[in-house]
Amino acid sequence: MMLDELKYLLSTGVLQALGTVRDKGCHVMLAHQTNGDLSDCGGLEPIAVTSAVKTNTSLKLIYRAVDDEDAEWASKLSGTIVIQQKSAHMQQGMFHAGEGQYRDAERPYLTINQLLALPDMTGMFFGLGLSKRVQVSPMAFSKAPAITPAPPIQNEAKPAAASTDLAEKEDTAAENYPTSGNTDVEHLI
Repeated sequence: MMLDELKYLLSTGVLQALGTVRDKGCHVMLAHQTNGDLSDCGGLEPIAVTSAVKTNTSLKLIYRAVDDEDAEWASKLSGTIVIQQKSAHMQQGMFHAGEGQYRDAERPYLTINQLLALPDMTGMFFGLGLSKRVQVSPMAFSKAPAITPAPPIQNEAKPAAASTDLAEKEDTAAENYPTSGNTDVEHLI
């Protein structure tokens, strides 16, 4: 099921469904522009709507963030990595040596700047391990192939001839598809 422009379709029933459809093996795709759309929900409690949508959607495809709040939320959603930072201090003089140090620091896997600067048709997929960068594109389509109708079904079967035809088909099937000692060829007919 796909709900596009979610803020116009939100209702109490939709929010209740989000909490129950996953248990039933149903998948619901929700599309909205920003998390701010979830606050503009026509009479529903904005915090409850935001919480229901964010917690009941385990997979997320996020395109270029358009505001800092969404970028910060997605950045935190991406997890963290350890990076090595280098600092150096240089002194001038004949007997002075430069000094420097390395230290490990933790930062979001995807930074706010990366999420604000994603190219067109590019998104980040969250929910299956580390987030992954994905490219999307319109589906190419062409003229649909012509539909070829099936020949009409013959309903004029004669009882005596039908049993003879069936016996001939069984004999032909047994000759064309030899079995290894199994004489049951009913599945071939």
